[in-house]
Amino acid sequence: MASILNKNMLLLFINILPRFNMMELNALFEDVIRKIVFLILLVMPSLLFSQQKETIKIEINTGYQQFEMTAFNERINNPDNFGFLSDKALNDISISSGFKHGLIISYQTSPYFSLGFYGSFQNGNVIREINYSSELPFEPFFDTVIGERRYEINSINVGVSSSFLLHNLNFWQKYPSLARIESAITFQIGYGFANMGWYDVHKYTVDEVLMRKFKSNGLDLGACLRLGYILLNDNLFSSIGFCFGYQYFITTDLKSEGGKLFIDESNKTPLNFSGFNAGVYLTIGK
Repeated sequence: MASILNKNMLLLFINILPRFNMMELNALFEDVIRKIVFLILLVMPSLLFSQQKETIKIEINTGYQQFEMTAFNERINNPDNFGFLSDKALNDISISSGFKHGLIISYQTSPYFSLGFYGSFQNGNVIREINYSSELPFEPFFDTVIGERRYEINSINVGVSSSFLLHNLNFWQKYPSLARIESAITFQIGYGFANMGWYDVHKYTVDEVLMRKFKSNGLDLGACLRLGYILLNDNLFSSIGFCFGYQYFITTDLKSEGGKLFIDESNKTPLNFSGFNAGVYLTIGK
């Protein structure tokens, strides 16, 4: 049964990858979620009702993620890139952190190691207040435009995950006080597909909001230390815990659908999602 599940998981993962560079990011995200749900439904009967040793685990996690968006923040704070002349001095803005949500489906290959697939979604945003003079059509005077310029970034990352199970080591088993404590070091390697968009919102007009979209991608690496508490000795909601780690994920230069660089051809702007992270997780299975 385990070998069949592994084969189905691998085939599904291979089927997902070729489609990523052919879809809009939102459609891609929905497609990944549908396949993840299908995979959960595929393995859930075995996970919950198998009389064999439970070795499949599903983990849901969420947390805080730091970013190192130095190049991106420099671009959005350069007055030459605003596209308007502000009526007042503007403070610098930056995207330095966001939230990350993920799912891991793993199979315990031995008492000390597990192997599986992961998927995650992370995002961040920042808002700049804008205040500038604009000439009204058919009128010989200027009007003050007040509003916001909003920048949003996000990415979908997928790949392979492997964990070293510290709680199954011999020294851990010697201490009864650690019987309900689990710990592991998890490593991840995969690929990420990022999206950046910005748009203006004017407070006193009904102008149509136009989102400018740019895309990029890159290699995703990560590692984290997990420490959890075993809630129940059955197949449902078996543990809850904390995870602390680091993500390395720097994308290629942002480009529009037409292939133009952000902000213009003289600039090259990657997105750097690298940084420390911390969060909580809930596992299903043993």
